[in-house]
Amino acid sequence: MVAAVFFIAFVTATSALAYDGYYWSGWNASPAGTPEQACQNFVNNSSATYQGYPLAEGPHGYNADQYVCYLYQTSQYDQWCTGIFITESRCIGDKEKGVGGTYTILLKQACPADPESTGNAALIEACGTEPSSCPNAGTPKRIATPINGTINNGVFVEDIPVGGMVIEIGGGLSADGCGYAIPIPDGNGVGGDVNPDTKVKCSPSGQCFRFSTYVATGQAREPGQDEATSVVIGDPESFVKEEDTNTDTRESRTSTTQTDPITENLDGKQITSQTVTTTETRGDGAVVETRDDITTVTQSDGITRTDTVTTTTTTNADGSKTVETTNNISYTQHPQTVYNIDNSTSRITVTAGSGASAQQTTRTVDTYDPAGNRTSSQTTEGPTTGDPAATEDPSEQGKTFCEENPDNISCKDYEGPSSEGEYSPDTELSYSSVMTDFTDRVGQSEFVGGVNGFFDLSVAGSCESGTVEFDGTVVVIDQHCSAMAVQIMGAAYWVIIAVASFAAFRVAVL
Repeated sequence: MVAAVFFIAFVTATSALAYDGYYWSGWNASPAGTPEQACQNFVNNSSATYQGYPLAEGPHGYNADQYVCYLYQTSQYDQWCTGIFITESRCIGDKEKGVGGTYTILLKQACPADPESTGNAALIEACGTEPSSCPNAGTPKRIATPINGTINNGVFVEDIPVGGMVIEIGGGLSADGCGYAIPIPDGNGVGGDVNPDTKVKCSPSGQCFRFSTYVATGQAREPGQDEATSVVIGDPESFVKEEDTNTDTRESRTSTTQTDPITENLDGKQITSQTVTTTETRGDGAVVETRDDITTVTQSDGITRTDTVTTTTTTNADGSKTVETTNNISYTQHPQTVYNIDNSTSRITVTAGSGASAQQTTRTVDTYDPAGNRTSSQTTEGPTTGDPAATEDPSEQGKTFCEENPDNISCKDYEGPSSEGEYSPDTELSYSSVMTDFTDRVGQSEFVGGVNGFFDLSVAGSCESGTVEFDGTVVVIDQHCSAMAVQIMGAAYWVIIAVASFAAFRVAVL
């Protein structure tokens, strides 16, 4: 209700021409050629706390020479309010009044004959500058605001202030030196039919933006304090292309290099060595997650695993061989940077996490007879040094809040960062392979070793039994010696096999 009234008043007020020989100013509001711009000056000059409040603005009652700018904290019903004007009731709309906050009343005044003589830069600009070249009021424009950087002279700089940035101030923002307001669905035909269609996406090069559609105010506007630098998409000087961005730019890649083999003869033996280095990186890029209260952009270079494999083959005079393979494995979990967008205040803050690294070396020695048959093999694994967390499965690293907490109430509408990475069964598994692997692993486990022979039942020999007297009756305890007991013990084998079969089917097929 309040937002709708504000927008109507805004559109009505913007019909006044700028630089028509008059200027507008008031308490804490620098002079400007239009009341809207002077009102924005009031917002920019207010404290950070007030800048976060909603803005109501419009003609002071029915007085065309006075204009009200009111940053109110909350609002409540008031049956006596019929328009936007500031009295003791501080009305901000029809049957609605503001509570708390700060306001100013702008006055329309004639420009002095010689504005330059005042020495007031804002007054000189308001009374002497040519009309604005900004789009006409109500013109919808698609605007991009950097999330993980700023724009300096048309160049993206990946850095934001320590205290963060704010995207919108007083219900609008500045883009390319012009003012833009949030479209309000009030049905009045001016901005009411514009869908903001707000999205946060990133480019493959790591530049992340918040895209949203705003309506032009028709007036010039410079960014306020801590306001992010926004640009209009589609302008000739704009370098941002929304179609080249995505909500998930994470990628994986693998590269391999190798040295030329080196062969030397020593004491009648031929020794050949070669090193192959394989580098695999997963999760390099950014992923966007939007919830009701916050939108996060998680950016990282991912996790890198490097395998440096050196193979040394020693060939003896009789043709037998010894092959020694040393694999130096290193893991690097690169730091993560998380950009948080508060969806209620539009403020951007940043948090950074530390990285981790770990290393491990394995050595395998294989021997072969002159015919090429392997006669022995021994593998030795060295200890893992560094941070063990760096060796975790890369697919588990860099998960967003909703990926790790899909049942959280704030993730009810979260459908994942993109269609990429949807679940698909592992086609390399089969029922028989999983069952065989299960049998082998269980057969080698300490549990099976500890109960070895449990299913090898033997009914030979005597069976211990006993008696107990109860209420004058002698009860013989020998049920465990019956043929039925032996069958029950044998059936336990099939129960375990049935459970294992279901587990194997679930792993391989589901």
